[in-house]
Amino acid sequence: MRTILFAGLLAAPVLFQGALAATVRADGLIYWLPADGTSVRYDTELTFIDNGQEQTRKGSLTISSVGQTTVDNEKCRWIEFRSVLKNDQGEQIMIAKCLIPEKDFGEGQVAGRAHDSWLD
Repeated sequence: MRTILFAGLLAAPVLFQGALAATVRADGLIYWLPADGTSVRYDTELTFIDNGQEQTRKGSLTISSVGQTTVDNEKCRWIEFRSVLKNDQGEQIMIAKCLIPEKDFGEGQVAGRAHDSWLD
C-alpha cells in the first residue's frame, strides 16, 4: 500500500479545503495534463490523535481530469478529487472539483486561480 503524507493533513476535510483554497500547488500531484477520463488512485492511511487515543483510518484518494472548457479565452480543466475514508460506520466519501487554467499546471507551477470550485 502506498502511504500519502500531507504536511498538516489531519483529516480528509482539510484536503478539500486546500483543494478549494485560493492557491493550490500542482507539484507532486499533476505535472502534465492527461486525457479526460484519466485518473490516478492512491491508497491512504491516516493516523491521528482523537481524545488522547491514536486512531488509524484507511481509504483512498482519486484525482481525475473530468472535463475541459474555455473561460476568458483560457483553456481550463475540471480536476476532481475523490476521497474515501473508511471508519467504524462505513465509508465517508467527499468529492471536490476545481476548474483550473491549463497553463497553471506543471512542475513548479502554482494553480493560483480556480475559475470555479465545487464540494460535495
